[in-house]
Amino acid sequence: MASPRNSDVLVVAPRLTFTKRPCGVLIRNGELGSELEAPLEVVEVLKLFRKPQRIEALKKADRRLPDDVLALLVSRFLLVPIELRDVLRHGAIRASDELPVGHFSTVSGLLDPKSQAKAARRFAVMGACVDVGARGEGGARHGPDAIRKAFPLRLARSKPKAKLPTVYDLEFHRRIDLGTLELRDLGNVHYVTGESNEAFGERLEWFARQATDGGYCVLGLGGDHSISRSLLRPVLARRQPFGIVHFDAHTDLYDVPRGVHTHGNPFDEVLSSTSLQSFFQVGTRQLRVDRGTPVVDGRLFAASARDVARLTPEVLFASLNRELPYYLTFDVDCMSPTECPETGTPVPGGLTYYQALELFDWLTRHVKIIGADFVEVTGPVTRRNQAAQVTANLLSRLILSAGTDAPLESQLFRAPPAEAFAFDR
Repeated sequence: MASPRNSDVLVVAPRLTFTKRPCGVLIRNGELGSELEAPLEVVEVLKLFRKPQRIEALKKADRRLPDDVLALLVSRFLLVPIELRDVLRHGAIRASDELPVGHFSTVSGLLDPKSQAKAARRFAVMGACVDVGARGEGGARHGPDAIRKAFPLRLARSKPKAKLPTVYDLEFHRRIDLGTLELRDLGNVHYVTGESNEAFGERLEWFARQATDGGYCVLGLGGDHSISRSLLRPVLARRQPFGIVHFDAHTDLYDVPRGVHTHGNPFDEVLSSTSLQSFFQVGTRQLRVDRGTPVVDGRLFAASARDVARLTPEVLFASLNRELPYYLTFDVDCMSPTECPETGTPVPGGLTYYQALELFDWLTRHVKIIGADFVEVTGPVTRRNQAAQVTANLLSRLILSAGTDAPLESQLFRAPPAEAFAFDR
């Protein structure tokens, strides 16, 4: 999808509001969290784009279009590419009903250099409350808020550029200094009731692309596994070698009719790309009927749940190329249904919590993670959700890996100072 920074066919963004001010007018794009107080002449420029216009054509017609004004309107998402208008027409993103993972942020805030801390690592969390890829079955649309509700840490700052608090990991006996880690939560990408998986995917892809282009590592909360397709597209757009580590009970490599996007084929696009150098699956344990000729792909390697039970992480991941950056996708049905029953397609057997914890700890400490998604958590948010708790704990491990750790010398602590913002739930 075209970026608003490089498209030459622009149109006024949908759902703008205009408020008169003494010296002009306040123009707001509430969907993307941007605003601009400008003189009335700027409104006249916007009127030129009530219908899609090619900038060069307007200039040839002797329209006075100052480049700096156009650049400002585009940067504030008041003018957008024609492709983006339809994507945002019925809404863009919504704040979650649950507390955010980190700071709640709009897209404009995400990309505003003035609001960004000087962080070694930046994470952008976004939810995808959709289960269209699973034919609406299972209830994975509840997953993003269930994961947020179960998130074990609240990480916030007293000031936008202040340091985050130190976290004490009593399980691995570590003291983790997060420093100026930047953690933003955009909320949930809006799903319009009845729209196709492809239409929603375009909207999700656009938000992921904005965050990726802004230097953030995107953490997607699903939703069914079809969201991986949209979240991987900005990674593919870089045209740089990378790998995928895929936790799942199923291969999700099913032969689905061309153009049909489901939770059973989220990787068909990425597998056709030469940028993908390694595809490592963990936790598979299904039986499959022979329905065609197997395709041999040297990039694919699968470690079954049985393999995980027998091998240490070092041995299991011995063939993993550590020079590559990796995208991590975690389908909670890789876990044992006795520990994580809230998922749409449970399979007997599976990983235990501590097996998954050890694997996550090894991966986050030995390879670079450039993006991740956590999918197929189902069930309502209102009661205790074991799958959401496990997923949220593993998500927190990925985020904490960006900090600097040291051995924890004591588990006896004084009362925390009043300005501490991280606490156990």
